[in-house]
Amino acid sequence: MFTAAIHLPGAIDPERIDVLADTLAALVAGVAAGVVGDAVIAAAHPEDPEVATMAESTGAALVARGRSPWVAAAGLARRPWMLCLEAGDVPAEGWIRVLDRFGATTTPEAVGRL
Repeated sequence: MFTAAIHLPGAIDPERIDVLADTLAALVAGVAAGVVGDAVIAAAHPEDPEVATMAESTGAALVARGRSPWVAAAGLARRPWMLCLEAGDVPAEGWIRVLDRFGATTTPEAVGRL
């Protein structure tokens, strides 16, 4: 199972909230399929009320991105694997099957050796 880590860079404006919503909405099918277990939004401005509302309404954790959004998100991830996305990313058709297969056939030890 995966934690979805979503990077929300830059200043907040209505368009940025819309692209964040697009990414979060695309993950719903992964949650329903049991592939995505939680989400973390690593935001440049986590104090923005719209970002906080988006995180709260979707159940996503919210963290300040700091120097690396992925390191910040990993600190709150609750699953063994992370799916790293930029706000606005929408996974292509078949992504659930691919992640499910990867999670079922790969171990952290094997990836660590690559």
